[in-house]
Amino acid sequence: MENEIRIDEIKEKIFTRRPDLVIDRVPEKIRVMFKELAKEDFCNDYGMTLKFLVDFYFGLIPTGTEHMELRMVQLEQQMIELRQSSDKKEDDDKTIKTNNGREIGRNR
Repeated sequence: MENEIRIDEIKEKIFTRRPDLVIDRVPEKIRVMFKELAKEDFCNDYGMTLKFLVDFYFGLIPTGTEHMELRMVQLEQQMIELRQSSDKKEDDDKTIKTNNGREIGRNR
């Protein structure tokens, strides 16, 4: 008898539990994508899926440009080095002239 009362209490708690979060007006395509992500990566755990997306948004999106800025600086440095080596090569390719103006060949 006591076990039946305890089971009934547990059933009541389970079936009367209201969700903590309800999200309405989600576009169908986004809802399907969210459910697929939850199913494939989080075993249908919507809470962990939402946590992942929030962590991704606040963790990556605001600071996501840092790696791009670093790469741009690196590319700019490479361009400067290429220009300098190109200028040096042009200097090396000039013809050698004697004092009387006669060309004696190219320096390679």
